[in-house]
Amino acid sequence: MNLGAGVMKRSSCNSGIFILLLFLVTFPSFIAISNTPNTYNNIGKQVDVTNDLGAKSIPVFSQDDWLTGWQYRKRHTIFGSENASSNYQVKIIVNYGEGVDYSNVVNCYERCLPNFVDVRFTFEDGITLLDYWKESFINADVSIFWVEISADLSVDRSIYIYYGNPTALDASNGFATFPLFDDFNRPNSARVGMGWIEDEGGDYDEAWGDADLDISSNTLRIEQEDRQYAHIERAGPPLNEYILQGSFKVSPNCGDDWAPRIHLYWGTFSWVGCGLSNGPKFQYHENVATVHSEYEIAGAVYNKWYSFQVRLGLSSISYYYSEDGIEWKLIANRPRPAGWSGPPSYIMIGKDTRGVAVIISTLLWIIVWEMTSLENEQCNTQITYSSEDLLHQSQYIAYGVPENQWGFMQVRF
Repeated sequence: MNLGAGVMKRSSCNSGIFILLLFLVTFPSFIAISNTPNTYNNIGKQVDVTNDLGAKSIPVFSQDDWLTGWQYRKRHTIFGSENASSNYQVKIIVNYGEGVDYSNVVNCYERCLPNFVDVRFTFEDGITLLDYWKESFINADVSIFWVEISADLSVDRSIYIYYGNPTALDASNGFATFPLFDDFNRPNSARVGMGWIEDEGGDYDEAWGDADLDISSNTLRIEQEDRQYAHIERAGPPLNEYILQGSFKVSPNCGDDWAPRIHLYWGTFSWVGCGLSNGPKFQYHENVATVHSEYEIAGAVYNKWYSFQVRLGLSSISYYYSEDGIEWKLIANRPRPAGWSGPPSYIMIGKDTRGVAVIISTLLWIIVWEMTSLENEQCNTQITYSSEDLLHQSQYIAYGVPENQWGFMQVRF
């Protein structure tokens, strides 16, 4: 089942309840050639092939421009944007099986490892590795990757995706990929650590004991009773446009009013949040100079993972939720208040809750990535795909190239 249908496994931990993520290719197709083997040399150069279609020039590849140890790669062109910058994160969905490559979806035809640990990304030279984070995967089905493009994306750029290395180890690293990242993948602790400021301020009306924040089973765990509040916070990135994303679940009953959510915080009475409310329902909540507004969509269930996004634009703030991290559904699109012209002061996870006995919220990860005009409504860049290649080091024999839009070439010696 491609494109993430079903329950995804977390790539870097065993379990979790609440996850927060904050973060901010055109090429020629190959012409079909005969199924009759033809021998090539002149490694790394264009060579002419004579077959029943006549003389055709096709590329062959040398060890010098190929990632050592990998058998297959595909090339992607990311179309640039005038307002883009360097170190921009793009999402790529990798399917284990076969299918049609389109948008930001690539298919490996069962040539990658079932757990996708052999997937790598390089710059257009074919050998300079790019930082990436594997958000989630379903074994032998689909995986979601985020790749940081180090080059300036004000112009078109090509990257390669490599796969097909049975000895490869997982190199996923969210801290190197995003301007802000935490997957809470560390030993159990009563302290959250990693630069987070903890507020276990306790009771809204001082009638109950303090709430609890801790790291448990590689997740952030928030336990609260009625009218208690608890959250973690840290300074946000110095960006005026970005996307805050997280994935979490809550136990019954998640309460009302300020139920646990992911937040952007400008001041005491200037903040926005997105998450689950009593019901449970998908909800956004805004506080603009003590004036509260919110909107809810029914259909959520308790103890199920959901991902949420707050998309901070120059003139608007949008709120989304997703059940699989791939398809996003709009909760609301709101104007950005005039007084919120600068970057938010803090990113906040949690808040208080009311009308419940005990609620447990667990956050699995949080990321931030920069939002520019490269983003379409699904928050994906436009990517196209070139031929698939197999590395060989001496003479090459072509075994036929199907005539399709992207082209496909497999060569071996």
